[in-house]
Amino acid sequence: MIERLFRSAFVPVALAGVLLLSAFLKGYELATEELSPSTFLRSRWFLTLVVMYEVALAALLAWQPGGCRSF
Repeated sequence: MIERLFRSAFVPVALAGVLLLSAFLKGYELATEELSPSTFLRSRWFLTLVVMYEVALAALLAWQPGGCRSF
């Protein structure tokens, strides 16, 4: 069933859009708000790595020929 969803080019591009929106919002939070470094998952460097990962994964989903089907 999941393979059938990824036959369409819309699904990988939509997932890429969601990832880019999430990365943008996290980047905005990093740039504008003061974060509490008390926890590992809220530390600035960890969130920066998460943003970089989301952008890279979105690029892979959006611009890879065939989307997720070629995995």
